[in-house]
Amino acid sequence: MNDTGEQAAPRTKRGPYRKGIERRRQILDKTVEVFNERGYEHTSLRAIAESVGLTHAAVSRYFGSREQLFVEVLREADRRAETDLAVDDSLTAALSSADFITRVPGLMALFNSMLARALESDNEDARAYFVDRYARLRGQIRVVLEHGRAIGAVREDIPLDTAASLLLAAMDGLSTQWLLDEKVDMQAGMTLLDHLLGTDPPGTYPAPTAGVPAG
Repeated sequence: MNDTGEQAAPRTKRGPYRKGIERRRQILDKTVEVFNERGYEHTSLRAIAESVGLTHAAVSRYFGSREQLFVEVLREADRRAETDLAVDDSLTAALSSADFITRVPGLMALFNSMLARALESDNEDARAYFVDRYARLRGQIRVVLEHGRAIGAVREDIPLDTAASLLLAAMDGLSTQWLLDEKVDMQAGMTLLDHLLGTDPPGTYPAPTAGVPAG
């Protein structure tokens, strides 16, 4: 209660705590821009610190290493995408987080670079992130496939766990090809896979749009 007897408004998070959250988000967002301009080898914590007007020591207090920063950038991208995730009639609905990454070229390049490094034995943070991410997405995709099968949109003769892994593999593989050659049509590739997993009769696959590579 205040001096007039009215209910006081709830206090909001301010000061150093709120400023720290905003600064952390600024670093995450800026990292993608710097990575897109400089690539993996030249995107150091120092370069990122300079881009946001901080010292190297200040950035290191938020993220202990460059690998930890890169992994947290990917986790934040997943969080933003998965807030809009919903089960619907699309076989690729649960690929929304992967699709979010493909819409940001710098983020896609970072994703692929960290995926390659996750295979190295000393990159434990990256490996743990990708193991968890793929397990989570496979589970989400299976839910979508089960829903599709229940409404007659997904074939009855395919193992759903394998199909979920295949959808993820296709997205990753197509994104890598697109990074190397922008003529690769990722959407066409995923549309074809959707068609192959679905129950539409032969001869009903949509014709490629004029001027768009068929893949």
